[in-house]
Amino acid sequence: MWLNSHIDFNSIKKYARLFLTTVFFLSATSCGNQFTGFANRNTDLSLLASAEKSLRDGNYAGAINYCTYMSAGFGLRPKVSAICASAYAGRAGFSFIGMIDDLALAGVPVMESFLTITASAQDIADANTAISIVRAQGAASARSNDQNAFMVLLTLWQIAMIADNVGDADLDSLLDGGADMCTDVTAAGFDQELATAFWELYQSVVALQSITYYANLKTTLDALGVLLAALVPSQDFRGAVSPDAFTVDEQKGVFTLLKEGAAIGLDQCTGGQSIATCSCP
Repeated sequence: MWLNSHIDFNSIKKYARLFLTTVFFLSATSCGNQFTGFANRNTDLSLLASAEKSLRDGNYAGAINYCTYMSAGFGLRPKVSAICASAYAGRAGFSFIGMIDDLALAGVPVMESFLTITASAQDIADANTAISIVRAQGAASARSNDQNAFMVLLTLWQIAMIADNVGDADLDSLLDGGADMCTDVTAAGFDQELATAFWELYQSVVALQSITYYANLKTTLDALGVLLAALVPSQDFRGAVSPDAFTVDEQKGVFTLLKEGAAIGLDQCTGGQSIATCSCP
């Protein structure tokens, strides 16, 4: 059940690089044809060019500033959405290739391996904005493979940041002794962000399951869902129609996924305990 034991990282790197290529290197082609139909087209295109340059330069705050002045309809264009979401994600510390390399090197459960990061409430808010921008492109079933591949990495990063913020207050890269994911996520006010991240992660891998890496990740999440359902059927978050309508039990389910230690969690109960013995009642 270790997440990294069956991940095809060459596959995920290919799709991450494809996404980067789509965003940054194809932007010079047919710009006029791609963005017609906007009343303030010239202003929007100018803002887009400035946002893209800022993003290339690593000036995430600058890119975000340009994105905020774009017209609403223009901001929904796939390429514009990708650039603006990437700007918010970048300000939150997210790196496409860095994220992939960290996952590939992890010899421990994913969330535990990310306790080395330092995530502030602002970082989590920025990542949530990035997720919201991609969500505005439509349901996972309607999004492109590139958009869903981005969402998979982004939601894993968001889950990791929440785990770090809540579970490692003293910033020593170790889970705090008094941490309890069953209550601490709520106390920190990140219930909705965690629900959205887990729900979008699952929906995205479902949409991408024809690709080996994502099929394996879906298998891991499905196995966790089965274990949740065996304990308390109503905690299986996979059946939720929307992360905005999670029940109390479905919230407990995603808290458990952070707490357990046999798959992707923080191993809060120590000793690699599974959901059966390390859950949120």
